[in-house]
Amino acid sequence: MDVSIVLVSLFENPLRGSAVDFLGDVLSGRVPAAVPTSAFLGAYHIATRYLKCPRDLIAAEVKETLSLASPAFVEDLSIEAVKEAVDAAMAYNIESWDGYLVALARSLNSPVIYSLDRDFKKIPDLSLVVPFSEEEVEEYHGWIERLLKGN
Repeated sequence: MDVSIVLVSLFENPLRGSAVDFLGDVLSGRVPAAVPTSAFLGAYHIATRYLKCPRDLIAAEVKETLSLASPAFVEDLSIEAVKEAVDAAMAYNIESWDGYLVALARSLNSPVIYSLDRDFKKIPDLSLVVPFSEEEVEEYHGWIERLLKGN
């Protein structure tokens, strides 16, 4: 699972309800997916640095979510995974984080990546699934644009 899904579950925004529901389904095992714990670091960074969310609020949300016992959490980045991530990032001209998710998906024999990031469509052996309706995503992107413009 990509950081974008974790991100929208951490603070009030148009996708939060659906994101919390989806993440709950993943963490309970109803939706088979791997959630790298490092995604929470990325989500914290984006939420606090770029979206200006309160650090204490986001930290509390991250800690609360990570306190749930779930086999969906993946807790390490192996050297081999990092190498594969860099190779994927280079080959497909994607972010290195996205390359890590490609490497992780392949190592788990998972053909699906859940994300809002359309760059995953570049990966021929993986499928991108956006777990929200197109209308919700459009509303979220509009909300982000207004937020960043200060409206």
